[in-house]
Amino acid sequence: MKYHHLLYVLLLIPFSLAGQHAIPDTIPMNEARLKGAGNYTVQTEVDSALTIVINEIIARNSGGHRDEAGDDDDWFEIYNFGDQPVRLNNLWFTDDPDEPYKWKLVADSDTLIHPKEYLVLWADEEPNEGILHTNFKLSGDGEYLGIHSEDNLLVDECDFGPQIPNVSYGRYPDGNMNWFFFQLSTPGKENSDPGGTMLLPEPRSSLKGGLYSNPVLLALSTDDDRCEIRYTLDCTDPDTSSMLYSAPLLIDSTTILKARLIKKGALDGPVLVRSFLFELDSFANPVVSIV
Repeated sequence: MKYHHLLYVLLLIPFSLAGQHAIPDTIPMNEARLKGAGNYTVQTEVDSALTIVINEIIARNSGGHRDEAGDDDDWFEIYNFGDQPVRLNNLWFTDDPDEPYKWKLVADSDTLIHPKEYLVLWADEEPNEGILHTNFKLSGDGEYLGIHSEDNLLVDECDFGPQIPNVSYGRYPDGNMNWFFFQLSTPGKENSDPGGTMLLPEPRSSLKGGLYSNPVLLALSTDDDRCEIRYTLDCTDPDTSSMLYSAPLLIDSTTILKARLIKKGALDGPVLVRSFLFELDSFANPVVSIV
């Protein structure tokens, strides 16, 4: 009976370990599940990065969250969704998939990220400003961001597209595979209130702004017929309560038009601005419209 019981234990242990090793070292992109998803919590040791994810990024910071030097640089946030601390000193960060060993946190002592803890890293190309400042920047036009282990094991990665100022892009809920845009960024805190899963472009305009002497018709358009085009003529930014565009607009006097795309489930798009100036007199100096 004792031997039979011992055999049962030996069979059970490899089964449990196999289940743990089946967990990937990174969340595969385009896969709708969590890293370590299942009926158990992932157990890690301090040198395991299984539970580290890129959780939120902002690639166009304009007057938002600032670093200790007062700079509004771009940043990204990592998150430990596991139940054990993870040592960060041996992790490498990069914005180039062909150069995985681009930057790592260099400190005199171990730097740990504890369970359910966040850490903000500054992508400002200014490593001289401190141990949390990388030697690369993030592109607001879209880029790659990746984390690798010391032995070049992929820990996590993110390919993001064009960004707009002060709108962050991150996982919701924290650590999840689903990415959203956030009107209110939350560096170092839980992601909440996602604005949408897609970022709308500007509407198209049939005319450029400038000086006009005769009335013109302005047409606005978009490729997505599920989007509304909302516009204003009083210099305020359009929202869901603004005038709904349905037909070309007659412009016969000085007009400042602002327009944007609005769609349910998407973050409101950037604002298109067109200045139409009507003046019969000629000017010796250039005319500038500031909105």
